[in-house]
Amino acid sequence: MSETKKLKGFQQWDAIGISTVGDLLGGGQLLTFEALQTEYQMQRSQHFRYIQIQHAWKAQNIDLSTLMEFSPIEARLLGEQIDRKAVSMTYRTLLNNAPDRLHKLRGRWERDITEFEDIDWEAALMHPREVAIKSRLRLIQLKILHRCYYDRKRLHSMGRAESACCLRCIQGEGTFMHTIWGCPRIQAYWGLIIGELNAVLDFMIPVEPAYILLGIPSDVDLPRHKLIFCNLGLMIAKRDIARHWGAKECPTLREWRAGMDMYMAAEKTTYSARGCPRKFLRIWGNWIQYHNIDEFLPSPAE
Repeated sequence: MSETKKLKGFQQWDAIGISTVGDLLGGGQLLTFEALQTEYQMQRSQHFRYIQIQHAWKAQNIDLSTLMEFSPIEARLLGEQIDRKAVSMTYRTLLNNAPDRLHKLRGRWERDITEFEDIDWEAALMHPREVAIKSRLRLIQLKILHRCYYDRKRLHSMGRAESACCLRCIQGEGTFMHTIWGCPRIQAYWGLIIGELNAVLDFMIPVEPAYILLGIPSDVDLPRHKLIFCNLGLMIAKRDIARHWGAKECPTLREWRAGMDMYMAAEKTTYSARGCPRKFLRIWGNWIQYHNIDEFLPSPAE
């Protein structure tokens, strides 16, 4: 009756206590006009409006034997006098009764990888905020988490691709997980990246998609500064895969190294501006030493 309340006639009903359709019911039946006159002191002039409602119920074959139940928000708005906190209370009620919008997303990742504990899923949700200083890299990680990149299978179902097969291996179905992880050529690329990171850090990084793609902690027992570098290296690799998403060619190790050097130069500027060049050296020192990049060593003044 929310729309009918705007009508002058029904505003009179609201004034005498008939605010919802439920107020017209009694014992599972629509009350007679005489009963309404007795209970609400309804005037005889309202009989025509009552006949309109009675006709609407009969025309729509509505089962009056089942009384309608109010939702929590309706009970809140109709049960108490609205005060200045009504908006906050309404908003809180809506949030408490809203479904988890990320439930389906979590289910898709769990079907592709493995079931997560709640704490692991929370870590995956937080990873885009922690993966890098540059917001562009954070955005790429966020897009990967939400699987925003259209794969060949999806494009084919939309009529935007002739085939659902992967363009790189021409064998597997071009799903999201195949494109970013399962394709044999992408697996070879990941092998090169992880192999170099292992050599730089002198550590065996677990080849697990939950950690590499989503940043879910695994058996990565590294000092904080080395873990930051490792996550940066994996993020640059994911960025390069995203850049080659719809192409036949895979990203290369040379391209990844160039990306690492460019990001290292940007971070040196950032950490120097913040007055903490030693932190930069702690994070990138192994990379600088491994590739003999002397120009990125700190000056004696630093």
